[in-house]
Amino acid sequence: MQCDYCLNTFTVQQLEDYAEQMAKKAPEELKRAEEQAKLYGYSCPSCGAEVITDTTTAATTCFYCHNPVSISARLAGEFKPDSIIPFALNREAALEKFQQWIRTKKYVPRDFFSAEQLEKMVGVYFPYWVVDAQLRGKVDATSRSIRTWQQGSMRYTETKTFKLEREGDLYLSDLIKKALKKANRQLVESVQPFDNAGLRDFSYTYLAGFQAEKRDIEAEELDEVTRGEFVGYATEMMRSTVANHPGVSNERPQLWWTDLKWRYCLLPVWVLTYRQEDDEKVYYYAMNGQTGKVNGELPVDKRRLRRKAFLFGLITFAVTALLVIGVRYLL
Repeated sequence: MQCDYCLNTFTVQQLEDYAEQMAKKAPEELKRAEEQAKLYGYSCPSCGAEVITDTTTAATTCFYCHNPVSISARLAGEFKPDSIIPFALNREAALEKFQQWIRTKKYVPRDFFSAEQLEKMVGVYFPYWVVDAQLRGKVDATSRSIRTWQQGSMRYTETKTFKLEREGDLYLSDLIKKALKKANRQLVESVQPFDNAGLRDFSYTYLAGFQAEKRDIEAEELDEVTRGEFVGYATEMMRSTVANHPGVSNERPQLWWTDLKWRYCLLPVWVLTYRQEDDEKVYYYAMNGQTGKVNGELPVDKRRLRRKAFLFGLITFAVTALLVIGVRYLL
């Protein structure tokens, strides 16, 4: 059995051993683990095959007829997204962009961009929270300017002290927070930012042909850290309003919350994973399905690299030997 995200494989014995360990846990912990591991079956509308998914998969592909299966119940009620950014790059465009990117890299294993490997590239809608905030801000500070000049035998110094006050409303929008625990952090954060001008009202039709995930991180879990980020941004904005004055000191920013709005959104990412045989490391390639921004760590073909190093060493040795012979001949 293989995990679709980390590509780790497990034997039947390993799973049985894990089940025994889980059986020894407290009843509440066991029940919670069973709920998290529960699988669900849905019938493919095209061929009737049973499609098995976990609790957060909201759209997938039938492995028999390769037609998309949208599990709309997963995205209903409170889990129905408010908005979605549709894929602007189709599969052909994503593959072409990947191949252009890979051509500029050296010593990449050939099977990393083989036809079989490229078939594994999938378009996934990942769940995010997009947050807007409105705050009332005030900052008090002191500004001091010093001027000196010489007149005759006398030197004069003039010091002016000003009290600075700034007050107003601050609007901050489109802070993106991940809403899925199981997704690899690199997959969903490395290709930001998204252009939120592309947000559309959610419709199930956008899911056709792509996979999608349902959120399992609620806004309440992110509330404290999100508010902290907004306070940091707002504080810097308030300080910037007095920064152009000379000798600013005693800054005292104050902030009051007036509104915090959460929107549940699905954002598009093309994903490709690769496990290198010689070190068992999993490499992730991700592409923003809207803007085409690419991020990924490439594997290195160590055998090719060693052959290259050996050839370079051989040439260096040969050139050195010829130089030594030539010097001796001249002497």
